[in-house]
Amino acid sequence: MSGDRTIGESADYVLEMNNQTYKMGIASVRLHLEGNVISHPFRDLHGDAPFVVSFDDLNGGFSDYYYTLIHCNPWWERSDLDAAEYIRGFEENYISDYDQSFNTLIDYTHYTFSFPNEMCEITKSGNYVLFVYENGNRDEPVFTQRFVIYEQLVSVVSNVHESSMVSERRYLQEVDFSVIHPAFAIQNPYEDLEVVVLQNNRWDNAIMDLEPRFVKDKELDYNYGERLNFMGGNEFRSLDMKNLKYLSMRVDSTRILKDGWHVWVTPEALRTFTLYRTDPDINGKYLPYNDTGIDTDLEADYAFVHFNMPFDLALSDADFYLFGAFAGWRMQEENRFQYNPDNRSYELTRLMKQGYYNYAIAARKKGSSIADLSVIEGNHSETENEYQIVVYNFDLANDYYRVIGVHFTNSFNNQ
Repeated sequence: MSGDRTIGESADYVLEMNNQTYKMGIASVRLHLEGNVISHPFRDLHGDAPFVVSFDDLNGGFSDYYYTLIHCNPWWERSDLDAAEYIRGFEENYISDYDQSFNTLIDYTHYTFSFPNEMCEITKSGNYVLFVYENGNRDEPVFTQRFVIYEQLVSVVSNVHESSMVSERRYLQEVDFSVIHPAFAIQNPYEDLEVVVLQNNRWDNAIMDLEPRFVKDKELDYNYGERLNFMGGNEFRSLDMKNLKYLSMRVDSTRILKDGWHVWVTPEALRTFTLYRTDPDINGKYLPYNDTGIDTDLEADYAFVHFNMPFDLALSDADFYLFGAFAGWRMQEENRFQYNPDNRSYELTRLMKQGYYNYAIAARKKGSSIADLSVIEGNHSETENEYQIVVYNFDLANDYYRVIGVHFTNSFNNQ
């Protein structure tokens, strides 16, 4: 494959700079830092731990999969950099580590690889998309995954608290912060900086295009008040399928049928108007796991999981989706509930790997692309949420946005 090949310009598809699966039968795509299986997809440019990527191919057999990296700007549009400007080594890399599942009713091939590595080093910070494709042909896409490479050249001081708007303080969380840059010169913060605030690594409701309210000596103040308000949401629902022979909390029944394991989840209750209740979670992440096996990657089975949400009437102005990290933080068709008038409920069956899942039920209102969790889950300012603040600076000399700082905080533990 030539190095100047334009990625994702086939007449058959448009490559999305997002978390997206293109090939049928690809499941359980995961990207995390080595040693931290529920980490967010952020890595220090000069850090020691690489990203570990894994996925399953339910089509069986072995396929020739390759990967490359695409550099993007803060808005997840492809940057103008050539691959040779941000990759030291090979632009195209073969995925050679794979193995067949065993002790499972549904067979799959498990693939894994890590990067950066000695064959593919990343030389610039920024937003990136990992692109996996088949047979060395970029017109045969398999999946894409977002990640961020950052430099810690500035620091951020933040405070997450209930909204400063009196009427909303029971429902919203406000993020106030300052960017501190004693050793990094920022010539024009209004033109050269882009700051993004994320809640639980969700990009669909990210707050962007922020300018500092005040510019002080080596400090930029972003205490915006109501503009930096997020819906508090609720603690995520959980599903424990680590042992399919055991009925854990929120699992009504399990059964082996001719096509494999089936799991029936306790009916989903509407939490729109319920009082807040502390319920520890992992903020929408998931962890494949089989607690009766030795090798979880290969011995965790797949099950057809049945969800249902009692609802008197179907809504004409919104659709409902199972939502969380397992779905790439996107409202995808395979996770959309269908209304069953006979049972008077929204229902969904999807194939899921054994493990522990956090999820929410999101509403997509007509004409909107944002997952609205408040319709079913409710909103509480007491909810524990993680926040990521990403600081970009435009490098005029090299014509790209570098990430000069990332700050991680939590509504329970302000820093």
